[in-house]
Amino acid sequence: MPQQDLSAFTPQIWSKRVLTRLDQINIMLALVNRDYEGDIKDVGDTVFVRTYGNVTVNPYKRGNPINYGALVPTKEALTINDAQTLAFEVDDLDEVQNDLRALDGYSARAAVALNNTVEAKCLSFYGKAPAANVLDDGSVDTATNGGAGNPVIVSKANAYELFVKAGKALDQQNAPDMGRWAVVDPDFKAALLRDTSYFIRATDMGDEVVTTGRLPRAAKNTPGFIGRVSNFDVYCSNALPVSGTTRYCQYGAGPVISYAGQLRKVETIRRETTFATAVRGLLLHDGTVFAEHAKAFGVIQKKVA
Repeated sequence: MPQQDLSAFTPQIWSKRVLTRLDQINIMLALVNRDYEGDIKDVGDTVFVRTYGNVTVNPYKRGNPINYGALVPTKEALTINDAQTLAFEVDDLDEVQNDLRALDGYSARAAVALNNTVEAKCLSFYGKAPAANVLDDGSVDTATNGGAGNPVIVSKANAYELFVKAGKALDQQNAPDMGRWAVVDPDFKAALLRDTSYFIRATDMGDEVVTTGRLPRAAKNTPGFIGRVSNFDVYCSNALPVSGTTRYCQYGAGPVISYAGQLRKVETIRRETTFATAVRGLLLHDGTVFAEHAKAFGVIQKKVA
């Protein structure tokens, strides 16, 4: 019987396999800004980000001097305060698996475990949305359950109206029209699917590719993509945060959430008390929504079903 060889479980190879699979199953990683990941070295590291200030336009009259406005960039910090560990072991008796099959299998399971943590982190910044972009019961014309400030009960009757209101909120903030997205829960998804008058399902987009040979602009390979409504690409996730009876569905225009994460200090060790090889890693990650980006970020306060 061949001996098990876990030499493929080197830190570099294992880390790359896990992160590749994580990209394949995570919804939010495709929607957030990850430009600052290369700056992470350890927990407590701070990345300082400068965002451009406004430029003033003034009228010009012949012969008058030109006024040059001062450029004042905004400096904001992203500090990595969240560290998570992941560890597992492969017993030598599992030698019926060769090293590559074990690597693929356990990398996939590790990615699933990490996904829950990363997804929840990326969706945890709903408090950064400005009040004008927070939609609740009083913000929806077809709401049925009372006064402003309460989470809205999403139904077939008002699901589309919520997206119309979300689009209006972004328009009023001068947010870009392109790249708008929303993440909803399965209950919200079901309400959209009950009436496809305004909702273009992902399967319908696939049918268009088959019949016309053209790829619709909104077609996505991102996991969780369910279709398009009112100029939003819509995704479904079970990781949306809940507080009390409120679930915080989220929407935005472009990568308004900034996230930085690295799988650091990955190592393999031989276990002392058993014949097994252990793999462990340290995930350093955190995120935020910078003030300028918050204008294009919003929340739908939905009643938990």
